[in-house]
Amino acid sequence: MHYSLSGLSSPGMLILTGIIFLLWLYRHSLTDRVTPVMVNDSLPMHDALQIEFIHNSEIILIMLDSIRVDDNLLFNIKFLSRQAGKLINLQMSSSHSGMLLSELDSPLCQKAIPICINSCEVNEYREEEIDVPGDEPDTLEWYRCQVWPYINSLLVVLTRTTDTHWLNELIKQQIDSITESHIELEEHATNLAGANQRLEDLASTDGLTGLKNHRAFQQEIRRLFERHIRSSSPLSLILLDVDHFKKYNDSMGHPAGDELLKKLGYILLTSARHHDFAARYGGEEFVILLPNTDVDGSLKFAERLRERVANEKWEHSPVTISLGIATLNETMYSPELILEAADRALYISKRAGRNQATHIMNVENRSVL
Repeated sequence: MHYSLSGLSSPGMLILTGIIFLLWLYRHSLTDRVTPVMVNDSLPMHDALQIEFIHNSEIILIMLDSIRVDDNLLFNIKFLSRQAGKLINLQMSSSHSGMLLSELDSPLCQKAIPICINSCEVNEYREEEIDVPGDEPDTLEWYRCQVWPYINSLLVVLTRTTDTHWLNELIKQQIDSITESHIELEEHATNLAGANQRLEDLASTDGLTGLKNHRAFQQEIRRLFERHIRSSSPLSLILLDVDHFKKYNDSMGHPAGDELLKKLGYILLTSARHHDFAARYGGEEFVILLPNTDVDGSLKFAERLRERVANEKWEHSPVTISLGIATLNETMYSPELILEAADRALYISKRAGRNQATHIMNVENRSVL
């Protein structure tokens, strides 16, 4: 009986051609092909025809059957690619039928067994990097072991990754070294910033009282004056000094005078609000900047400060202060003018008998009247 292919339709011819090609592919994948193979991503596999050829000479394929003996998983070699055979020094033949993977002396096989067991137990893909002794003494070869379970078999792909492994190790060492250097640089930068801040604090702090010094005051009053120009926010200034300080210093001695100034500095510092700015202006003169404080607020603050100093227990004799106050207005077009106004008010407080707080606005208003 003769069969003719001419009666087949075009789809039929395509199907027949595909079947013949797949059979040819299957035959060559198990015998003649040297190029290793890897499983398709669509796992689990149902037959060997789902294996795809990958043109990568580093990938080596071992196909194994898994069997259970006394509740232990053993692996009987079913197929070995030529590259895999060279790797484990074994050529597949009929005499090797039924040989167990665990019986092989290959260190690579022994390292692969735990990965195969884990893959069988959870029935999931597993991948690990393993190392075996190299050809040269005290050397290692690295492989990526990939295991896919399907039906009652395992597909094991061993990829030599020695070069990549050492390159990754070198890169990791370099990254670790760079990271360590970066951390050290950050620490140095932090220490340097701290040292610079300490230097800045020293440069802007009065050594005796701990208040800000004259230089820092000049910078702050300019900053607050510029903010007042932009936002019209109120700004007041108190200039004060110790009454009869020269007499106190001469009679009690300079050390006692220094202790007085230190204590007064502490009083000013603890009386100021968090946004106020207290500084030693020079000698026994002190200055306080009061942002967002108008005429009435600055006068009340000055009176509280005057009373606190007067009521304080001093070591040698009572101490009082005189205060002059000024608040920025439209006639003051520079920081120096508010300071001059506060100085005039201070002079008036002293002429009026000292131990007083005078706001320049009240004096000028009385003059007008």
